[in-house]
Amino acid sequence: MPEMLAKQGSSSVGQAAGVIKEVGIATPVEQSSVYVTVRDPFPAYRRGLELALAEAGYRVEYPSDLADWAGAPGARAVVVTCTSSSEARALALLRDRTDDVVAVAVLGEASRVGYREVLETGVDSAVARDAPLERIVDVIGAAVERRTVLPTEVARTLALGDKDNELIEGQQAEWLRALARGATVEDLAASVGYSERAMYRHLRRLYERLGARNRTEALLQALRQGLID
Repeated sequence: MPEMLAKQGSSSVGQAAGVIKEVGIATPVEQSSVYVTVRDPFPAYRRGLELALAEAGYRVEYPSDLADWAGAPGARAVVVTCTSSSEARALALLRDRTDDVVAVAVLGEASRVGYREVLETGVDSAVARDAPLERIVDVIGAAVERRTVLPTEVARTLALGDKDNELIEGQQAEWLRALARGATVEDLAASVGYSERAMYRHLRRLYERLGARNRTEALLQALRQGLID
């Protein structure tokens, strides 16, 4: 999947060759000087990621007390699988203990909405749990160097922010109004000549642009933003 690269703490962004990145150069970090710990509910997955990190040169550790470990001296990366925003917030609080710690959330739900919700908690970076191990290691390495690597579609959504909602007009706005009146997906599909499966795909993308995970949330967001009455 194409990716965009942005250095954290940036206000200056440039574009080149299909990649967005901050103007400036990150400070390289020697992997052997970075302590890393991984938390995931499945031992086989956790062990696989730990081995990949060790092979990349990181110092993998297995602390019993994560809070104490995060507060110890030295550059550290905490990598935690997060299945909810509350888990991501707990991870973000952990990184606030010291400037030497970076927090990377591994996402079970790797949608644009999922990325946005987790990144808004204050974690340094996020990556899909089903991404190749090499990519996860790269994302962790970028976070250690105070950069964030994201899928292009996610970075684009974050860059647009609320401006993306300005594009919700015409037919899509009418879909929302029809849903608010009680129309079914079958009704909408028939009205525009789509199959129900295609209609579901279009609505899912529309919900994501609204920052919603389902029909109810989408209608609430549309009401708040004045897209429906």
